[in-house]
Amino acid sequence: DVVVPDATTGAATGTSATTAVLNGTVNPLSAETNEGATCEFEYGTTTTYGTSVPCSASVAPGNVAVPVESKPGSLTGLLSGTTYHYRLVARNEKGSFDGTDGTFTTKGPGIGQASAADVKATSATLEATIDPDGADTSYRFEYDTRPYAQGEGSHARSIPVSAEPIGSGSEPVSVAQHVQGLSAGTRYYFRVVAVSDVEWEPRHTETHQFAGVDRTFTTQGAGEFGL
Repeated sequence: DVVVPDATTGAATGTSATTAVLNGTVNPLSAETNEGATCEFEYGTTTTYGTSVPCSASVAPGNVAVPVESKPGSLTGLLSGTTYHYRLVARNEKGSFDGTDGTFTTKGPGIGQASAADVKATSATLEATIDPDGADTSYRFEYDTRPYAQGEGSHARSIPVSAEPIGSGSEPVSVAQHVQGLSAGTRYYFRVVAVSDVEWEPRHTETHQFAGVDRTFTTQGAGEFGL
C-alpha cells in the first residue's frame, strides 16, 4: 500500500496587519517504512490558494502527530483587513496529503478593489471602499503613469493632498475623488491608501499606511468626446 503522511491544519497565530504564523501537525505514518515528511502551507484570498510557504523544519520518521509551523518570517506582505484561506500540505516520496481549509483575517483597514469611473480625456473619478475596522482612518488616492509595486512608497500625485478622514466605524465606507489635469490618451496607474491606527504588536498601537493593489485606466484621446 502507498502510505502518505497525514496533515492537520491548525490555527493561525501572531496575526498582524501584514504577517501571520500558520500552524498544524504532521504524522509521517512511517513506523514501518522509516520515512520522514516535508510540509508547506498554501494560502491565498480564496480556496484556490496560489501561494505557499515552507514549514520551519521537516518531520522525522515516526507514527505520531508532530506540531509544525510556517518558517519564521516567510508569511509577510499580506493585505490589511483581509481574510485569507490556508491549509497544511504534507508529502513524502510517495505522494502528498492536503489538510482542511482554515481562515484568518489580518488586522487593520479592509481595502476594497479600487475602480475608475467617468473617464474622459483630462479627468476621471477614482472610487474605492474602505472598512476602518473600528480605528480612526483617513485615505487618499495616488496616481501616476508608472505602476505601483506592492509595498512601494508613494510617488507622483495624490488626491486629496492631505488624507481625508472617514471615521472609525466597522462597515465599508465608499470613497471617491475627481481627478483633473490628466493627459489625453494616457494610461494611468492608481491605488487607494488608508492611514489607520493599528495594534501592530500586542498592546502596542501605531499609525500606519496601507496601500491597496494598483489599478489602471486610460484617458480618452484628445479628439474623443468629453473632457
